[in-house]
Amino acid sequence: MRMLTTMVLAIALFTTGCSTVSNTDKVVNGSNANKSSVIQPSSMTAPTLSEIKDAKVSLNIPSPNGSTSLTPTSPHDRAVLQKVIGWLQTAEAVGDEDLHQPMPSEGPTTLVLQLTNGMEILIQPASNCTTTGNSTVCKYAQGYVDFQYADSTHKLRLHSPELDTWLLGTWKNDVQSHHS
Repeated sequence: MRMLTTMVLAIALFTTGCSTVSNTDKVVNGSNANKSSVIQPSSMTAPTLSEIKDAKVSLNIPSPNGSTSLTPTSPHDRAVLQKVIGWLQTAEAVGDEDLHQPMPSEGPTTLVLQLTNGMEILIQPASNCTTTGNSTVCKYAQGYVDFQYADSTHKLRLHSPELDTWLLGTWKNDVQSHHS
């Protein structure tokens, strides 16, 4: 019951942008982990279409291997961005993530939302990493994405199977076919 209460609180805070949560319990792919770090949902809310200046689907962040731009002024791109925003608005916030996880040398596809206020939001498929000695193993967390402001020390894990699937490759159907 405590897990359900925590998840409902996290969802409410993500969608309403209220308060700060600490010592969040999370369950991701069946594993329960206690976190002592603080997430601040008030600063991590899904943007509206009018707040997005530009968006890029970038391959292999942190060393981009190419990117495709989406602009809210294009009717086609606006429809794609609205779909992504809808997924963000209905995503379940399940907790904060360890920001000290190593970044892969060739990372996952990342959606970079550039906001009109100059901030950037990074959204990418989530992975769970474990470190033993000098070895770190990361495994894909199916159905989950990580949401983070580029200049923030906080990362929010969201359950959004649709957005996860989109980032893993179906974005090409929406973006590349139109931009080719």
